[in-house]
Amino acid sequence: MDLHGRIEYANKQFLQDVGHTAPQVRGKTPVDLGIIGDEEFARLKNEIVPRLTTEQPLANVEILVHRQGSGPFRVLLSFGLLHSATGDLQEYHERMQDAGRLASLGMLSVTLAHELTQPLSVIQLANQTALAELRRLGCPEAIKQDLQASITACAAIAALIGRFRDYARQSTRVQETEVDIRTVAEWTIRLLEHSAQQAKVALQTENLDALPAIRMRENELEQLFLTLAENAVQAADGMEDHYFLIAGALRDDEIELRFEDDCGGIQPAHLPKIFEPSSTTKPPGKGTGLGLCIARRIVRERGGRISIQNRYGEGATFIVTLPRY
Repeated sequence: MDLHGRIEYANKQFLQDVGHTAPQVRGKTPVDLGIIGDEEFARLKNEIVPRLTTEQPLANVEILVHRQGSGPFRVLLSFGLLHSATGDLQEYHERMQDAGRLASLGMLSVTLAHELTQPLSVIQLANQTALAELRRLGCPEAIKQDLQASITACAAIAALIGRFRDYARQSTRVQETEVDIRTVAEWTIRLLEHSAQQAKVALQTENLDALPAIRMRENELEQLFLTLAENAVQAADGMEDHYFLIAGALRDDEIELRFEDDCGGIQPAHLPKIFEPSSTTKPPGKGTGLGLCIARRIVRERGGRISIQNRYGEGATFIVTLPRY
């Protein structure tokens, strides 16, 4: 909505909940559509808008919403003021669409995480117990190696489930701090060192010492680095030597980060959708399709930009620009 309460964009879920079409809601206020009453609307305008335009970036309020063909229901609304140097509403619409798709995927992620954690723990504990007993009694080495491999696989699955849960939570409890970019890059390299060696990818950094600290949530910067680095490592064929480079530069009040590789690049047909949820170029079982979508969300929420220079058959370079402050 604009600051007068007129609706400029509504996603499919909202339209379904209130029983209207997109043309019906555009340019109208919730009162015009009979969604909320005059008193509720006046409260929103008088209480929420001043808070958004002064010191508070986010405001929450519970209101009573009316729906065609059924009784009223209570909802919790979260309001945030959108800023853009260009005022491009198309960018806002894309962000809202991404948020809606991620919300659905997030609910699925939480459900799957809950359902899978318990049986996975049983499998892992049973294998650990069996391995310990076989080591005591003695058995062929191959059997012990197979059990150890299954335990390692369980740990990897548990880590994947944890990442799904983290994506869904998108916790705001983590505070913004001054984050050292070089430290995050080194953390990423340590985390991927083993898989990169197996894929024959040399992990490198360049000019990160010259960059100032950036103010943001450290876990989000880690997620951004890990996503872009892991994509390059997984794209390598493991047959020839490759490289992945994280380079930085300070340009006025912006920090430019380049994530460059020579691991083959992306097929041109896939480029238009690489930032969309559930879009993946990886084989089945090798990717969730969430990584680049979440990377773009992180960058945009910091007021930055992300783009790709693709060299299909050679490699790709993701360019991330973030405001310094």
